[in-house]
Formats: sequence, structure tokens, C-alpha cells
Amino acid sequence: MDKRLDEERKRNEISYKKQGITGTSIVTEGNEPTFDLNDFINIFEIIHSYMEEHPEEFPAPADNLLIRKTPDPRINQNLYAEEKKGIIEGFENENLIAMELKKLDGNYTIIILGKDSADGEWGVLSEGDVYKLREEITNGN
Repeated sequence: MDKRLDEERKRNEISYKKQGITGTSIVTEGNEPTFDLNDFINIFEIIHSYMEEHPEEFPAPADNLLIRKTPDPRINQNLYAEEKKGIIEGFENENLIAMELKKLDGNYTIIILGKDSADGEWGVLSEGDVYKLREEITNGN
């Protein structure tokens, strides 16, 4: 899966530079919710702030145009599972999202965001690679 995601990210970088579009061929199954425009605006604002708070790891938000919902099914299946454990315990599916973005070193990372209610504010729950986050979601470590 890591290899497939890396290949897709490279294709998306080229496609975005040439045509301004990205996409995914990876299908995730599960209870993944849909989000409205206001949610995405708030989510991107939080991610941009997070990037600005960590300039040693991330380019300026305006230079990182490939921020998107992660297509990684390993994260999404755990994030939207019926039983919530670890860092997502107590969150409803519609109040969780995993976004991926490119770091200064060229690698991608995933940021998990959550809010405690439909009217709550989005916040960063954790950031890291799929292995770290999957552990935090499933075991709470």
C-alpha cells in the first residue's frame, strides 16, 4: 500500500502542476462521512496554522498545494470503525477527518483532526505516518 500511495502522490504532483487537479484511484470502504464547505474551510485553516507553527517541518501553506483527505484505507478503516479507541475515543465519524500533506523533506504525513460536537471547533489530534497513527487509534499509545 505504501508503494501504491507514493506512486499516486507523484502522479498527483505532476497532474496538479500541469492541470491544477488531483485525484485518487484508491477506494476506501467504511463509514466515511461527507463534509460541508464550512468544515473544509475550518479544517484547512487549522492545518495552515499547524504548518505555520512547525516551519522546520512544513513549507508555507501557500507552497503546499497538495493538502487533501488521505486516501489511505489503513487510516480511514480505523478512523471510521464502529468502536473508537485511543485518540479518537468518544468522537463521532462526522467529527473526524484524516488529511495528508507534504513536508519539507518531500515525505507525506497525515494529520488527524477532530471536534467534540457538530458545533465544536476542529483541532489537531495527532500527526505522523500511517504506522504511528494506526497505533494511536487502535491502542491509544
